[in-house]
Amino acid sequence: MSGFMFVRLFVLTFAMVASAVAYAEEPAAEAPAEPAARTESPQRTRRPAIAEAEQAATEFAQSHHPELANLLERLKRANPRAYRAAVIDLSRDRQRLERLKDRAPERYEFELQLWTMDSQIRLLAARAGKGNPDEIRPRLKELMQQRQKFRLSQLQRERERLAARLQRVDEQIAEIESHPTADADVDALLARVKTRIRSGQAQTESSTSVQPPETESPSDSPQD
Repeated sequence: MSGFMFVRLFVLTFAMVASAVAYAEEPAAEAPAEPAARTESPQRTRRPAIAEAEQAATEFAQSHHPELANLLERLKRANPRAYRAAVIDLSRDRQRLERLKDRAPERYEFELQLWTMDSQIRLLAARAGKGNPDEIRPRLKELMQQRQKFRLSQLQRERERLAARLQRVDEQIAEIESHPTADADVDALLARVKTRIRSGQAQTESSTSVQPPETESPSDSPQD
């Protein structure tokens, strides 16, 4: 995940925590009287696609970071605008991971774990900024160390893979350099081409030389 993306999501998570915590600390207000029933305009009607995307995003959070899912539920009531922005970002991350799941399952597992760690770190950091950082700092440091080790191990495996690939390329380069194109190679290619041409001509002549027997027409048959 790029530094810009991490900062953007950190700011968004901080806004989520602040709004949700503020909502939780406010005394419960009396529910306003329900207005008279009115016909809902099409603009206020939620499109099914949006509702499905929201449900998929929240289910994704529940599966991989339940604490974030609970926070989203509180944010939905406390700050609908921030909630919509959070769901959009979460939906974008989920779709990116789903596409990766189909193309590269191993890469998907890594990116999913990395996303979970990042989400946990952002949430803790946002809470530290809102509350007492000394209480959260040990756990935050632990998570950041885990993420660093996880990322380091992935980069080491990637380096090994690239080193193996580079070795194969070097072997191919050495093979080509040790066998420069010579006249014998040109002669061999031309001989193969001539052989194929003669073979094609022979097949053509064979197919044209074999003619089906003529069928005697009724008019050519002898008459009594």
